[in-house]
Amino acid sequence: MAMIIDAFAFARNAESIRGEVALADLSRLDLLERAGVLEFTLSGYIGSQQRCFLHLSVTGSLRLRCQRCLEPMDWPLALEATVWLARNEAEADALPVNEDEFDPVVGSESFDVNALIEDEVLLSLPLTPKHAHCPEPLVVAKDLAASPFASLKGLKRDD
Repeated sequence: MAMIIDAFAFARNAESIRGEVALADLSRLDLLERAGVLEFTLSGYIGSQQRCFLHLSVTGSLRLRCQRCLEPMDWPLALEATVWLARNEAEADALPVNEDEFDPVVGSESFDVNALIEDEVLLSLPLTPKHAHCPEPLVVAKDLAASPFASLKGLKRDD
């Protein structure tokens, strides 16, 4: 279920919320299982130059596929992110890339907290998730010395 806030009022009033978001509600994540929840804390504040900020903390566990052995793996998630609330796309684009350590996000009176959580989780995931040490394969590998083209030998014609 989407959680909607007035992002600028939330930051100006230094509000804070804690809650859970169901993995089933985060459809853009490529997960093996969607059971469970992520816990989050969202806090707003006014920073330098009277700009509005949101600070997000998310913890939980995601079930991903190891790209080395292709077996399921649990990925512990503990992320911290702070975003600057821009009033529109033009204001967000006007910020020089290296000037600030905070990413701009366009705020609104109907700001979707779940979308922010999903965006930050996506950004925190590894490009290729891998076990530190892959488990032993469940199926014993066939003779690796045999050529994959051995069966084609019978098709070869002698001219």
